[in-house]
Formats: sequence, structure tokens, C-alpha cells
Amino acid sequence: MDHPSRSEDSAYCEIVRRQIEHEDSLVVNRLSWLMGSQAFLFTAYAIVVNGPVIPRSTVFTTKQDHLLSVVPFLGIVCCVLIHAGIVAASLAMHRLRADLAGQISKSPTQNPPIQGTPMTRALGMAAPWFLPPLFCIAWIYLL
Repeated sequence: MDHPSRSEDSAYCEIVRRQIEHEDSLVVNRLSWLMGSQAFLFTAYAIVVNGPVIPRSTVFTTKQDHLLSVVPFLGIVCCVLIHAGIVAASLAMHRLRADLAGQISKSPTQNPPIQGTPMTRALGMAAPWFLPPLFCIAWIYLL
């Protein structure tokens, strides 16, 4: 029969694992939002840039000029907001891992490591951390 503290440690580990999995899912969703929003906005930008050379009216020209500024601005705002969500999830996962490490140091268990090694975590978070700023740079260039 398991010692009660080992059972409690395993339960705690499982709770932390589920919370980390939830945060990780949020990162994946946010990265999907990023890719979808950027694809849509780059397509919109291309359509505006490839609009008719001879405009139908001055109103059309004005709207086209506004869109050439608005679309990159929306792209930047999307990048910043999504990146903020990714940073928040990363910080939450870091805090959960630190809490778990503190708990394990008090009462070592035989649970497997959560979220791999620091190197695999860093490699796994490279795209979520760096894609939003890269898209931001592209939009700033287009502004």
C-alpha cells in the first residue's frame, strides 16, 4: 500500500501536469490565431496593394490609402496581443514548474519530469515566442 504522502505527491503532480497541459494548449491555440490572422491580413494587404491603378473615384483612392495603413496596424496589434497571451502562458507554466520543484524537494517522488528538459522546453517555445515579433517587424516594414 502507498504511503499517504506519496499518494498526495502524485495527486499534486497530476494537478500541476494538467494545468501545464492547459497552458500549453492555450499557447497552441494562440499560435493558430496568429497564423490565421496574419494570413488573412497579408492577403487583405496584397489585395489592397494590387487594386486598380486607375481608381474609380477619389473616395476609393482615399479608402485604399487608409487600408494601406490600417491593415499593417491591425497586424501589429494582433501580434502584440497574441504575444502577450503566449508570454502569460509561459510565465504560468514556469511558475507551475517552480512550485512543483519546491514540492518535490520537500518530498521527493518517482514521478516523471514534467515538460521535458529546459532545452526541449526552450526549443518547443521558440516559434510561439519569436513568430509574433517577426510578423510585427514585417508589418512595421510595410507601414
